[in-house]
Amino acid sequence: MLNKTWCLSPHNKLAIFIQVISDRVVRNLLESAMNLEVLCLHYCLGSLTSLSIQTKAPALRILRLQRVTPWMTNDDLTILTENCNLVELSLSGCKLLDSNSQDIISSGWPNLAILHLEECGQVTIEGVSSILNCKGLEDVLLRHTGRGIGRSIIDDAIRELPLLRKLALDLCDACEDGYDSPNEVEGKMIRSVRMSRCKTLRGSCLGVPREGSSKPVHKDTVVLEWSSRRITTTIVQERL
Repeated sequence: MLNKTWCLSPHNKLAIFIQVISDRVVRNLLESAMNLEVLCLHYCLGSLTSLSIQTKAPALRILRLQRVTPWMTNDDLTILTENCNLVELSLSGCKLLDSNSQDIISSGWPNLAILHLEECGQVTIEGVSSILNCKGLEDVLLRHTGRGIGRSIIDDAIRELPLLRKLALDLCDACEDGYDSPNEVEGKMIRSVRMSRCKTLRGSCLGVPREGSSKPVHKDTVVLEWSSRRITTTIVQERL
């Protein structure tokens, strides 16, 4: 059995890391902690299903689900929008989501300030137009969410999102093999843009590559940062 590494803080925040959990555990937590504002589930194991998110959580503002809800569909997202009023949403590993998920997110939580989506199916296969409808977004991360993001995404995001400070993208999602550098940022809130690049890693057995086993893994990240009117560009190996 895994050791418990979770607690409910006096500030109504709950984070659970690498634990065996169930629908009953999550529902009991949500029902008993009606003032819960932050819920983070990271890499948890167990029999979690869509039943766990069908509990009203009127005080919940921040929801981070990291590799715990691979079964999440657009219907589940709709239920979440009906049960809580979020300002931050972070999802990873939700491979069943598609381009319609954008409309659900933007219409259900129009006041989002932070949106992080990683390994989330085909959310951006048709671009990011609905995401840009969340005018209060300050921090956006889109990584491995569908090869449909156009070259002008950085300029589009800076223009359409007046409060945007951070933007993180992955070149794997570019439909035209890259993104254009921003043309004009003076007077804007943007402070950093990160563009991750991947390389192909082939699986092997005893050092012999296996056909069809290639997969993208992080290579490096191009970081653009603005300080006053200056822009600096660096390339780092870390996965930012």
